[in-house]
Amino acid sequence: MRLRRLLAATWLVLLPGFVLVTVFFVTTAFFATTARASSHATLTVDMLLDGVGDCSTSGSCTLRAAIAAAAPGDTIVFAPALAGGTITLSSEQLTIDKSLTINGSNAITVSGGSKVRVFVVAAGTVTLDGLTIVDGKPAITGIGDGAGIRVLNSASLTVLNTTLAGNIAVNGGGGISNYGVLIVRNSTFFSNTTGGEGGAIYNGGSATISHSTLARNEADRLGGGISNRDALTITNSSFYSNASYYIAGGIYNSAALAVKNSTLLDNAASDSGSGLYSSGGSSTLTVANTIIARSLNGGD
Repeated sequence: MRLRRLLAATWLVLLPGFVLVTVFFVTTAFFATTARASSHATLTVDMLLDGVGDCSTSGSCTLRAAIAAAAPGDTIVFAPALAGGTITLSSEQLTIDKSLTINGSNAITVSGGSKVRVFVVAAGTVTLDGLTIVDGKPAITGIGDGAGIRVLNSASLTVLNTTLAGNIAVNGGGGISNYGVLIVRNSTFFSNTTGGEGGAIYNGGSATISHSTLARNEADRLGGGISNRDALTITNSSFYSNASYYIAGGIYNSAALAVKNSTLLDNAASDSGSGLYSSGGSSTLTVANTIIARSLNGGD
């Protein structure tokens, strides 16, 4: 309102300088917009305890409190004093329902304590960078997939430079269960398990995995490494010693799968497709510049 009054007054006084008034208005509006666009905040977690916390008070900002306090587009980091520490969730999963970046600088572990799932990404465009996510374990009753991370269909998640290990799901996606958009780069999935499909990852959405390693993950049914039910592209990645107690030790596919410049070694399945198994029907499979070898039982 103040800007509008100023412009009106300037118009009356400087009417002959109409072009000058117009340029002034555009320039002022530009700088106001720039200020708004760069207003995203960085919140610093400064305690390892889980709980409500208070990020307006030094020494009281938990990760849970930071997620709650953050505005869309904000970034969460961790105080240097916390490096090498572990945040063990005490009661329930961490739910992210807005666009947010959490950067652990490869120095923070978040654990489900073998009692709860670690993260649910419910909405927004989210990046998890430089974290170790361990010991997620959803309750046997209820929604039991995605022990490390569960991505809902209205969300997009990018996982960078992150390790998921020792997560146990009841029925799908020991490490990650995805129903939205998932991008994984430079990350490691180790020793995640599921009673259903996808020891490391279950994909029911759109997923891209690159420059990542999946090793020693297990599934009771399909896809010791990954089970794909929608659209998945894998490039420059390695699958080692993953196992399924039914079909597809490395990768199971029933939809659209492309694997390029990757290696699948020493994967095992009790029935068939120890390296990679693509079912018939409407599924599509593209494999290029990829090694599938030394598969145990069930063939490559």
